This record gives sequence, C-alpha cells and structure tokens, in this order.
Amino acid sequence: MNHFKNYNVMRKIIDKINIYLASLGVEFWLHLTAVVFIATIVARTCQFTGADRLLSGFIGAFIGIVVGILKEGYDNKTTGVFSTSDIVADFIGAAFFILIYA
Repeated sequence: MNHFKNYNVMRKIIDKINIYLASLGVEFWLHLTAVVFIATIVARTCQFTGADRLLSGFIGAFIGIVVGILKEGYDNKTTGVFSTSDIVADFIGAAFFILIYA
C-alpha cells in the first residue's frame, strides 16, 4: 500500500515539472537545442584539429552563444523584436553543453 502512495507523490512531482518545462515555450527549446547542436559541431571540429577536449567545449559553447545573439540581432533588425528570454535560453544551452561535453 505504501508503494502506491509514493507513486502518487512522484507522479504529482513529475506532472509539476512537466507543466513548468512546457510553459517555457517552443522558442526556448529551439534556442537551447540550436546552441547545443552548434556547440557540438564546433567542439568536435576543434577537437579533430588537435585542441584539448575542455578547450574545444568552451570554444563550441562560446560560438553557440555568439550565433544565438547574432540571430536575435537579426530578428530585431527584421521584425523589431529582441527577446532576452531567447538569450537566456542560449546561455542555458551553452551551460548544458559544457556539462555534458567537458
């Protein structure tokens, strides 16, 4: 009987996390994923040319952030909208990349 109680508690926690992550919006997840993707390509290229794995990871993350910021600049110029939440998503994506790569 106690297992069902623990299951219900965990189910409620997972549901709350799921609702929060969904509330971040598609644009957030696109930015985060794009930065991780770009950083992976750049880091693997740097590592292929002989750079250290840690240095490659930081270079990749930096380039990913730069591309994200340039994309926001382009959006601002073409649509007049500059989203700081997208920049935050870029930085979170870079931090996530560093955690899994380096």
